[in-house]
Amino acid sequence: MRHRTPVASFLLGATLSVFAQSYGLALPARARAVLLTSTAASLLQQCSRPTPQGASNFWEPSDAELDLLELKLVEYLEMLSGTEAPPRGVSYHRQYTGFVRDGRRLIYGSFYPGNGEVTAGERSQAAIICDGGSSRWGIVYDIATERFSELAFNGVT
Repeated sequence: MRHRTPVASFLLGATLSVFAQSYGLALPARARAVLLTSTAASLLQQCSRPTPQGASNFWEPSDAELDLLELKLVEYLEMLSGTEAPPRGVSYHRQYTGFVRDGRRLIYGSFYPGNGEVTAGERSQAAIICDGGSSRWGIVYDIATERFSELAFNGVT
């Protein structure tokens, strides 16, 4: 029984890698950060894109929840076209926070280009990036329905 979790995590990671490659998206686990509840609200203070409103009761998503989110995200992005979707072929750093809105547990993800591992600063403080266009974006994921909403891109200057 003890070996199921590592095997399941490995298989999910391998599946995510294949799907992510089909979209040309790099989402390595070392390039994501979950903000602590004490700083999570600041992630929803982006300066050049809309963010979720009405958020309360911040919480920290688990690795398993984020693995599933990222697997579903690649599937979701494959269905989008043209200017509705983030650019292909980009390696992203991601910051996540969980929040409650209208009694629903949701996860907000903020994505921006980056290579390698996230820094200590990215693990502790929200990256607020003004402008930058479609390669900087955010999205909401509903855990119960496994659906995405509120995809929003930064403005361009």
